[in-house]
Amino acid sequence: MHYRTGVLFVIMNNGRYAIMDQLGQRQGFSRLPWPKLDHIDIAQLGAAFGAEVAKVASHGELTTVLDRVVPGLAALDHPVLLDVTIETSENLAL
Repeated sequence: MHYRTGVLFVIMNNGRYAIMDQLGQRQGFSRLPWPKLDHIDIAQLGAAFGAEVAKVASHGELTTVLDRVVPGLAALDHPVLLDVTIETSENLAL
């Protein structure tokens, strides 16, 4: 909000820090030193900082929101945050 600039933040939200969880497990940690992030409402945080927010749950919703937001982004005087729900994969190749 300080710079009054349209900027787009896309948060790929899997409700946890999955990549770090997997790295920790590969290193043999039986207990990971960080909490799950499933109780954090990313959209609400963005709104608290003055962002226009949208929760997105599907590919169709994502393309619709991007088609609406991107063309006019340069003219905005506030940030836009997309909270995109994604599945957590237990089988990421690291």
